Amino acid sequence: MTFSTERPVPSGSIASPPLETDPVDLAAVVDLEELADLAPVAAGTPTAPPARPASTGATSSAGRDDVPGVPAAATVAAEREFDDPGLPERRQGDEIRTQRLFKRAEAARSAAARQRLLNEVVLLNQGMALRIAHRYRGRGIEVEDLEQVALLALIKAVRRFEPGRGRAFAAYAAPSIAGDLKKHFRDHGWGVRPPRAIQELVLSVRSTASDLSQTLHHEPTVAEVAEELQVESDDVAQAMIATQNFTPVSLDAPAPGGEVPVGDLIVDEADDYARVEVMSQLRPAIAGLSARDRMILHMRFIDACTQSEIGTALGISQMQVSRRLTSILHHLRTHLQEPAQQDAVAGAFPD
Repeated sequence: MTFSTERPVPSGSIASPPLETDPVDLAAVVDLEELADLAPVAAGTPTAPPARPASTGATSSAGRDDVPGVPAAATVAAEREFDDPGLPERRQGDEIRTQRLFKRAEAARSAAARQRLLNEVVLLNQGMALRIAHRYRGRGIEVEDLEQVALLALIKAVRRFEPGRGRAFAAYAAPSIAGDLKKHFRDHGWGVRPPRAIQELVLSVRSTASDLSQTLHHEPTVAEVAEELQVESDDVAQAMIATQNFTPVSLDAPAPGGEVPVGDLIVDEADDYARVEVMSQLRPAIAGLSARDRMILHMRFIDACTQSEIGTALGISQMQVSRRLTSILHHLRTHLQEPAQQDAVAGAFPD
């Protein structure tokens, strides 16, 4: 049986003569999953496959996945366009194979075949995404998270890429992947997130301090960094402090110079004795209030109700609740100040 790879040619273009070949050579032209899209030619006398044009290197037709429906001359022109001598040989080959896969995806007749080809593009370029992710390792975020962000950015870049614009895929995808990584650092990398202006200044301070240390042969001071960046010294100092908030120290970590955890060295500034004294003075004052006033206090400071909600529950207006609260708090403050005044008078006239 003889197969034919002839496909409809868009209007306005010159149709190339159909290529007839045997089933063995057909595997070099299309994928096996695409054989269903090809109409078999009536059985007849098999014809010998036409001689392939002589070529050398990676661009030979024997090693090239020609795109069905796309003239071979166009495929060769596309390969020459992305044959950048400035790229390493491996990257040149990956870019050429990527462009072929994109062209085959455009010519695919089914959504499943197109998605399979785009998946191959992702697998072919995942090494580039991982290399970009590894540039940001050791900056406070696990490398596995960075790799995941980079691969997701690669998938989005594959979906958005338009091969017809004549742009190399690597030149399009690399900035997109780096941008998503930086956004991940900005949104999820801070233990205590500072203002946006400080975040942006942190990057400038870090790079400037590194450059100045090479030039001045010592660690630059805050004033030297501020002078180089033309900003205020206070802003530079805040940026330097913010860098410490990116990865906060665990409270269970040992303190510098000892084995005592950091959490055990934190001073609790709460004065429980003063709190007990205030509560002992407030109890008789609250007990002297009416049942309605005690209910207003309970709803406002225990149940966290708004003044409108309190007014609805008691059948009064919000303004009346506000005035009653002001009166109750004034009464309680006066009751708390009386013992202090009595102690001051007693101290002024000792026995």
